[in-house]
Amino acid sequence: MAQKKFLKVCLAATVAGLLAGCDATTESPAQQAEVLKSQQSISLNGVVSSQLAPLTLADKNYLLLASEERGLVLIDENGSEAAALDGGSVERFALQAQGDDQWLVAAYDEESAEIQLRAVQTDTASGAPGLKYLGAVASAAPQAALCFSRQNGRTHLFAIDETGLGHEYVVHPRDQAWAFSEVRQLHFGEQVNACAVDALQQQLLVSQPPLGIWSLNADAEKDEERRVFVAADKLGENFGGFWIDSTAGHLWLTSGDEVRAYNLKLPRAEAVFARALYDMEPVSAVLQGCAAGAGGRE
Repeated sequence: MAQKKFLKVCLAATVAGLLAGCDATTESPAQQAEVLKSQQSISLNGVVSSQLAPLTLADKNYLLLASEERGLVLIDENGSEAAALDGGSVERFALQAQGDDQWLVAAYDEESAEIQLRAVQTDTASGAPGLKYLGAVASAAPQAALCFSRQNGRTHLFAIDETGLGHEYVVHPRDQAWAFSEVRQLHFGEQVNACAVDALQQQLLVSQPPLGIWSLNADAEKDEERRVFVAADKLGENFGGFWIDSTAGHLWLTSGDEVRAYNLKLPRAEAVFARALYDMEPVSAVLQGCAAGAGGRE
């Protein structure tokens, strides 16, 4: 497996800001031909990672990283480590804001073969962020994609394993630990590598190289209505690394050596943003405020 480190943070805010809720204008071909260079670079030793996500605690910005060697690692905007599990092996996780300065994270741990739920929150006594264990469910196969959805006041978790079998759960507190109540199964086939839920359109988006990106109803009470959101011939061989920008209404993803954004309301449309990254191949792309961040390989 290729060694992956989180390397680039806050890519050209003046460029990426055009799509981070500041302006929804589609870039011209000339703009898309420009290579995107980082304004800040962070190298982390001992963190082999293929996914990152931004979050805010006590008005401070952080990045949560999956780590194949340390489980989950939380760093601040200067690249300093704020919290870590220092155990387990995680490649995929899902993150959802819970209000009251707390976040819910679901991560598949390869060592325990479990999907684990944790709360990312600030300790009231020390003021430091932490990763509190909430509960877990055993998994028969490694998970390839995880994503949350909020429906009718309840938290839903979509989990798709490497065989292509997906499960939708409602996760909720119960007694001493959180419970996973299964809602339905979904079938995709192999090579799924990412998923995300667009809350406004209530669509579940699933990345499946080399077939493309699928869209289907996130609500189990409705017909599935599975359809192509972006065709594979528009994406190349390697794509994934989803992030939803709900403010601007864009799906961000990685495709080859590019970071791209697509309008969530326009299936099969061209990318509104597509830039190659200087000296790195991205594996995950996110937004924080009016700046973009990416994790990838040197």
